[in-house]
Amino acid sequence: MAAMIRYRLDDLGWFQFEWLCQSLLKAAMGLPVEAWGGHSDLGRDAYCSEPLLLGKEAVKTDGPYVFQAKFIAQANAAGAKPWSNLRKTVAEELKTLRKRLKSFLIKQPAYFVLLTNAPITSSQRNDLTELIRSDLPKSVPLIWGAADICALLDDAPNIRVAFPQLLGLRDLQELLRAVVDRAIRKRSTLSISRAIELAPVFVPTAAYNDALVTLERHHFAVLTGPPEVGKTTIARIIGLAKLGEGWESFECHEPDDVMKLRRGENAQIFLADDAFGTTDFRPDTAHAWAADLDGILRLLDDHHWLIWTSRPAPLHLALAKMHLQGRAEYFPNPGEVLVDASELSTVERALILYRHAKHAGLETQAKDIVKAHARLIVDNEHFTPERARRFVQQGLPELVQTKASPKKIRDAIKREIDEPTISMKKSFAALGAEHRSLLIAMLDAGSGGVSRRDLTLALERQTGSASRIAQLTDDLAAHFLQCEKRPRLS
Repeated sequence: MAAMIRYRLDDLGWFQFEWLCQSLLKAAMGLPVEAWGGHSDLGRDAYCSEPLLLGKEAVKTDGPYVFQAKFIAQANAAGAKPWSNLRKTVAEELKTLRKRLKSFLIKQPAYFVLLTNAPITSSQRNDLTELIRSDLPKSVPLIWGAADICALLDDAPNIRVAFPQLLGLRDLQELLRAVVDRAIRKRSTLSISRAIELAPVFVPTAAYNDALVTLERHHFAVLTGPPEVGKTTIARIIGLAKLGEGWESFECHEPDDVMKLRRGENAQIFLADDAFGTTDFRPDTAHAWAADLDGILRLLDDHHWLIWTSRPAPLHLALAKMHLQGRAEYFPNPGEVLVDASELSTVERALILYRHAKHAGLETQAKDIVKAHARLIVDNEHFTPERARRFVQQGLPELVQTKASPKKIRDAIKREIDEPTISMKKSFAALGAEHRSLLIAMLDAGSGGVSRRDLTLALERQTGSASRIAQLTDDLAAHFLQCEKRPRLS
């Protein structure tokens, strides 16, 4: 049985396993499946009252359906014996469900579907079937164990786009060889080795999902935000997931790359970063893309997508030029294609921290530090995915080794999350003198929100002139500065 577990489902944890099951059910059975979760799910993780296509023959059967996801920690670890724990938790869930039925909070289900990451033998499957029938005699039990979940995942390539955590749960090279034609892999220029490093710790944030929606609708998305928030990571993971669907995936360093590589008969996704592989701040690169954006956009359609990681200013510059030339009438409002990657919810931050910690294979003492101080880490206003990675890989081992006191641990955590990473420092060091002067002027102008008038006066004190302030702030917007609508900066 263990040999059939092709995806490391244990690495997900209960929260993401339930999320995966809900995503898989929607992909396999359609939109009528409603997702629940948490403490108010009424004994169900997903529910559907409408007929669904069920089974290999895809026969439509009447509901209602109750879907219950049961995650058993370390169920697939060497020597693990998850059966007694699984049976106990299923019995408890059935007890809760019976109470809900008696109080008429939900209807008697026609089907009770159990999904678990635990491997299930044929005798255990029979035991669970009888257990469910004894409590729900009018319901048909369906049981999907770890091997069944893996088979469903293999048959649903689109789920790897909706739930990209899967890309970190299986040998990616093996997966790509199994599902992607060799010619497509050979033509694609996506840095698969780099994407493989990113996949095990990636969390699909709201920005990831917004980017997918934007690409589906407009075939073009611009990921914005300061360094370290994961713009390039999002682009590469989308490229990797689409490669798994059979799309050619290209990293493009200049506009001509798109025009040369575009093939009408092939599904293709193009990833354009201001400076792939570097930490340089290069406004000239973004402006080169802006100059050719009109021609590139005309090459995009349902099977040709472009992701551009950039500041908003070059997009506005390109659209202004297109308007002057009378070519922007078909293009959406910039707000419809801009995706801000900088906003992370508390849940997203917690999942990012969890994924880094899980991937690091922490010892017990390190795990305890993370658990005890998780709130301190994720609530820090300077939290970024890169700083979470640095803390787990560098700061945490040092704290364990030195057996730091609770106060020193808290101080070290705050210092680690507050302190800019090397990539952020390099990005600042790559700035020209004018851009650096503007940032110094920001500090001189005061803390918090800074008005354009105060910034102008501060820049004049620093350099003797503020004639280029509009261009300089546009260059640094969404990279080093968060800009509100004029005349205020914050």
